[in-house]
Amino acid sequence: MAPDGQSAVDKARKLHADLILMDINLQGDMDGIEAVRQIQETQPAPVIFITAYSDPTTLSRIRKIAPGAPVLAKPVSLNVLRAAVSSVMTPPA
Repeated sequence: MAPDGQSAVDKARKLHADLILMDINLQGDMDGIEAVRQIQETQPAPVIFITAYSDPTTLSRIRKIAPGAPVLAKPVSLNVLRAAVSSVMTPPA
């Protein structure tokens, strides 16, 4: 877990994340979308976005940096989260 975008970028790069579970709304100047963009520049990893924001502008920004990434609306049930993780971590047949 990271409280802000820069911390998320630093932690993901240090830990070599296998999966990024990212909230859109983070403390500081960098939102979750920008944090994922920066992480993916050096270390591509599957990503799942969790957000309370589903406006067209936000969704468009997500699709530009992570096409096909699941976008889950808050609050997220455990079953929905499990299904999303399974979908991004299971290689296509």
